[in-house]
Amino acid sequence: MLQEARTRSIDDLREITNVGPRDTAAKFKSALMDCESDSLDSLLELRPELDEIGRRYIAHRILSAENRNYHFRPERADWLAYLFNQMDTGQSLEAFLNSPVTFVTYNYDRRIEYQISRGLHARYVEVEKDVDDRVIEH
Repeated sequence: MLQEARTRSIDDLREITNVGPRDTAAKFKSALMDCESDSLDSLLELRPELDEIGRRYIAHRILSAENRNYHFRPERADWLAYLFNQMDTGQSLEAFLNSPVTFVTYNYDRRIEYQISRGLHARYVEVEKDVDDRVIEH
């Protein structure tokens, strides 16, 4: 991710991260080019003034990868689709969000969040205009 970030222009970084002044993106670009770190996380650990722009860049990259990789549908339902259907009683988004199911993961794979979020959005967007905000709250 660090190597890819280095290829971006200051204006690209500013647009991707939606940060305010251009000088913030310029400082970020300068740090990217000059650091000897092996990861973007290592750079951000000691540069709190770059934390927001760095996290926004990382989030952008993760969401971009999710959108490319998660738009496939298996030929048959997987365990997460089965669980989703068991949790979704069809009563309301509120009933789904108050389900006693909890997920604990130990890696950066956001497949669970992505698939459930997309499923809820597809099912309740017309009924609940604030689906995304409500899901984030829970």
